[in-house]
Amino acid sequence: MQFSELMAVISTHAIRLQQEDEDLVILGSDDALDELQVEMIDRFGLLPEPVKNLFAVSALKLKAQALGIKKIDAGPNGGRLEFSNDTTVDPRRLIQLIQKEPKRYKLEGGDTLRFTDTMNVNETRLKFVHALLDGLTA
Repeated sequence: MQFSELMAVISTHAIRLQQEDEDLVILGSDDALDELQVEMIDRFGLLPEPVKNLFAVSALKLKAQALGIKKIDAGPNGGRLEFSNDTTVDPRRLIQLIQKEPKRYKLEGGDTLRFTDTMNVNETRLKFVHALLDGLTA
């Protein structure tokens, strides 16, 4: 798959690419992201791992943005969520999470949730953070 082909497909959808730090992310709605992924599979066949990762990270960023989470860092040993001032996450959910698993979750300052877990594989990190965000919205 050539970058120019990717850009041609992206230009037909209500989304855009944005560089964040060293990563490329797709910005738009969940529906637009799903439509783009389906079209790319139809046009190019199975997607290579870097493109699958691009979609997974982009979906995670959309979910975080909707919750008012301005930054997610996740590495092999854990990470953190940084909340914006207008987050929609209920503080009671955070307290319940921390009380349930105090060795895994800690609140730093008033705007950061730190978590620890072994996540050596990128896919494991993505699943963990998705599950964490889902738990904060339930």
